[in-house]
Amino acid sequence: MSTAKFTLHSGACMPAIGLGTWKVPAELTQTTVASALRVGYRHLDCAPVYGNQAQVGAALTAALSTGMCTRDELFIASKLMTYQLAPDAFADAVKQSLWELGVT
Repeated sequence: MSTAKFTLHSGACMPAIGLGTWKVPAELTQTTVASALRVGYRHLDCAPVYGNQAQVGAALTAALSTGMCTRDELFIASKLMTYQLAPDAFADAVKQSLWELGVT
């Protein structure tokens, strides 16, 4: 699957089409994300508040370990709640998301 990409000010390329995981039940998330990666999706949108970010991470770990894709090919967006933007909460919230997603 080849999709258009946007070049961000940082120089990173973001695929124009991505898979959103909001409202995907946790028990279906790993299979859904794995299927999306298998057909070529490389942009994933997730958030801890969706309740399925760990399952997104499990699918990512499996896809990366089997060579289905590389980390450099992936654009992963996650979000924090406004209360997590406070200086004393921000770093821990980001670390938690990275841990759940299994990425750095």
